[in-house]
Amino acid sequence: MKHFNKILHYLMLFLILIFSACDSEMMHSVTFTPTNHAISKLGAEMRYVIIVPENNFYNFSSEDSILNCEGDYCKDFLVPLSEMDKLAQVLSDTTIFEWRFMTAELPYPENNCSMLVYAGRNQSTGGYNDYMCSIGNGSSAIDIIREISKSFSGEANIAFDEIIASLE
Repeated sequence: MKHFNKILHYLMLFLILIFSACDSEMMHSVTFTPTNHAISKLGAEMRYVIIVPENNFYNFSSEDSILNCEGDYCKDFLVPLSEMDKLAQVLSDTTIFEWRFMTAELPYPENNCSMLVYAGRNQSTGGYNDYMCSIGNGSSAIDIIREISKSFSGEANIAFDEIIASLE
């Protein structure tokens, strides 16, 4: 009986370790490190778009005039300027986000969660400040989206719950 209790004790310890390892795999820590990427200064001028698989589009902007969703798969969210400024800092992390200048067609697989930043023409260079990137799919994309959601409040924050649910 003494050996049985000892074996049971080790078995329970082993199971606890396995379950805690599974939990850590399901939720990775994402820490944003802002940089001086051009996106960091675009808060007021930008429209941020998340494209989730199945053609759902989520638009976020502090200016109502640049929100232009039409149709069932597109949702607009007007957010405070301070939140867009905070988002711009988060998105400037070039370790997590591999920003490229936007092209007419997204080069990413259809099952990836993609992000777009529209900011219009750069007055000093004459070029455009429109960027795109993919954060992939699965748990790593969910972790990134969950962390981005902390930049928002209200209905915009609730939209991130919907985005996360569609990626699960």
